Amino acid sequence: MTPSGNRCGHDPRNPMFDLAVAPAPNLPPILFYIVSKIRELVYFQRWMFADLGEAKRSERMEAIVRVLCALTFHTDLISMRVGFLPSDADPWFRGATVKTIARWTGLRAGRVTRALDDLRWAGYITSKQPREFDDEIQEWRGLAAVRNLTVKFFTRLHVKNDVDEARNNACKRMTSARRAGLRAEKHRRVQRQRIAAKVAQLAKAASSGDAVAPPLPSERGLRLHNLKAELRAKHPEWGPHEIALEALRLLET
Repeated sequence: MTPSGNRCGHDPRNPMFDLAVAPAPNLPPILFYIVSKIRELVYFQRWMFADLGEAKRSERMEAIVRVLCALTFHTDLISMRVGFLPSDADPWFRGATVKTIARWTGLRAGRVTRALDDLRWAGYITSKQPREFDDEIQEWRGLAAVRNLTVKFFTRLHVKNDVDEARNNACKRMTSARRAGLRAEKHRRVQRQRIAAKVAQLAKAASSGDAVAPPLPSERGLRLHNLKAELRAKHPEWGPHEIALEALRLLET
């Protein structure tokens, strides 16, 4: 047994909140802020979170803090769900298993399960069990639970307004990105249609014997083309728009 009287190496006066798996450095700043508040308040000012039970042993509170930090770092700001975002390989949002959360936190699976149960009964997280149909065995099978940190928890932590603002900004960025993607796709579609129409026109002219040679590029067009080629070689980091503007400026001067 350790000097503090427990078997997990816990020191009540110096709790360990570091995770076994470090968070990605490019996560939204609001997530790091929430984690800092969790580490500051949930353990040392547990009276603010009476729903967890003020009489809980300190090592159990330490596990709760570490699980909360891990869940926060893996929260999607748009949907406020904890888990893995859809990808090309898997188009569905996937929750995190107890084994995965144990790997994130460095805790045993049993301690993680107890912490998740404490948080769920306190109303600080919700949990839903999705299912999918397995075509191979022709049966439904359960997937990893999808969890959410609740408004109640953010309110107790005094970060609800900050979370709402960050979430709204994330939604606006996603909407802008989608609109830009739609505009780019529309432009590509129009270009494909123009090329197809030109090919069809040339094919029709060739079949009727009226095919004519395409017009030669003008001297200005050739000079502009050469300037763009020189700029691309000289400034490979420039985008097409920057190259076109600089080529036009050089052509005019």
